[in-house]
Amino acid sequence: GVFNGQGYALKNWKSDGTALFAQINAGAVVKNVMIDESCEMNVSTTNAGNKGFIANYNLGTISGCANDAPIVLEIETATAQYMIGAIVGLSGSKSEALVTNCVNNGDMTITIGSMTASSYYFGGVVGDTSGKANTVCMSNCINNGDITVNIDGANGWKNVYLGGCSGAGNNNGVISDCTNNGKIDFYLDKAYKGAYPNIGGITGYAACHINGCKNTGDVSIRTNTYKASDAPQITRPAIGGIAGYVNGDVTGCENLGHILLQGTADVRFQATTSYDSGGVGNMGHPVIGGVCGSVGYPIEGTVTTAKTRTIKDCTNYGTVELINPASTTWAPIGGVVGLPTGTIANCTNAKGAVVKVTMGSTQTYCGGVYGCTVNKSNTISDCANYGKVWFAASNAQALGKQTIRSYAGGISGGYQAGSGNPASNCVNEGEVLAEAANTTMIVAGLFAAHNGTITDCTNNGSVTVKNALALEAGVSEVGGIVGYVNGDLTNCSSYGTITNDSDAGTDTGAIIGAQGGAKTVQGGTIDCTIVAPDSNVGIILGSTRKAANVVTLGAADAPIVISTKTTINGVAVTAADAADANKLAGILRAGSLTITNVVVE
Repeated sequence: GVFNGQGYALKNWKSDGTALFAQINAGAVVKNVMIDESCEMNVSTTNAGNKGFIANYNLGTISGCANDAPIVLEIETATAQYMIGAIVGLSGSKSEALVTNCVNNGDMTITIGSMTASSYYFGGVVGDTSGKANTVCMSNCINNGDITVNIDGANGWKNVYLGGCSGAGNNNGVISDCTNNGKIDFYLDKAYKGAYPNIGGITGYAACHINGCKNTGDVSIRTNTYKASDAPQITRPAIGGIAGYVNGDVTGCENLGHILLQGTADVRFQATTSYDSGGVGNMGHPVIGGVCGSVGYPIEGTVTTAKTRTIKDCTNYGTVELINPASTTWAPIGGVVGLPTGTIANCTNAKGAVVKVTMGSTQTYCGGVYGCTVNKSNTISDCANYGKVWFAASNAQALGKQTIRSYAGGISGGYQAGSGNPASNCVNEGEVLAEAANTTMIVAGLFAAHNGTITDCTNNGSVTVKNALALEAGVSEVGGIVGYVNGDLTNCSSYGTITNDSDAGTDTGAIIGAQGGAKTVQGGTIDCTIVAPDSNVGIILGSTRKAANVVTLGAADAPIVISTKTTINGVAVTAADAADANKLAGILRAGSLTITNVVVE
């Protein structure tokens, strides 16, 4: 039937987690029930399970309910699964269950000494949302409360799903038009291998689609000490302003909060040893994004089947930050998404937004829009960066990893071997700054490293690299459009300022830092200022990297046009430079250069 609270509030109720309704059946409706601030939910002494003020388990509809009361879970050892939400613990089980127009204003505080069960779900409105495929399971819900999870970490555990609106979303349902305004903080005092936190402003983990959601609250994963001085610590943290990990499409979402993944000099982030661990398919690396940490289901490790997903029309306005001085694995961080698999379309890192890496120690992929791709086929189109991409410092040498490259780009950081990424109609207007602190860097206005074609892309922003190294095992590469590329470039233009204040052996070009493979660069305009070491600087590209490499510059119907305002180390280019391979390319480490149609005017 229908229970209509008519906006009346329950007062002075001290709940132990047993809800007003133990279960709401399919077809039933509970609506307009309010929980006053004089109430409290304290589940510290009760059995584990589904906990909420309105319902423990929902198979029907909960609509227009609100909570103003605090929620507390404080126990020494959690030996069984919890699903805790202010409104409902668990909603749906492959059914058409719906939670809509509900609000949580109460703070949630979770303090646990050790966790030994497989999974824990904490959400401001719903603990876990599990709907019917392609059917809205949660809509127009708002979380205004702060959610704090503190775990001592004395014993091994597996998954934590933490979100402002829902801890997790499952079964290919749809989470639509929800907002988080609260602070979401996951703190692990003693980290250790085997911890899989999934943290997001809207939801921690989503095997579902997310549409039109917004986060304004700060979202963080922080660690302090660790269990053993010689062991890798947190395994595969996933964090995002909307969601940590999403195996579904994400459309029209935005983040305004500060997204932070913070380790210490002792605490390391590590890849999973088993690629189906952690409840997130086979994605085995730390992922950080302003909107989502990861979107899709990449091919990696022992898993050979990818699920490509789409993230589109999404914007980041906040700061996305990785403080990761002792990582043992590569980490992607992006203003919009850290690790996408599939399509990235019309996504923006807005003016004033910052993507920042401090003390990245292994391969860190830092991008204004996305961090890194893994899957064999990804498509990037109509993306833009107007914010700052800042690789602030590295601890690589201190850890004996100085030959490992890191990456920074206005649109993307890079790709893992085997992934292909045709990119088109992208623009960078923001600042890309790599203060590399004596490590090897690949840096560019748009794509730090790219495997695939790049078409109709433009850089108007400044690219600055400081203290990058040119080591025998790896040369730093800096480009206006792309740092390193294995693919053709068509109609790409560079108008920004490129400053490479680094070793003499580093490579710098107005369009490309280093080219791999027998490829063509045609069309586009160069009108920029380059300041770089003289030895390996070229007007168009810094170097060729791969053996048997023939790079063709220009085409009969698509000339590369170089403005006479272009300068290299204060010297303006001349008409004669258009036919001089030694001026157009800094150094040919392998192969040769074919000049087909390059003009200076």
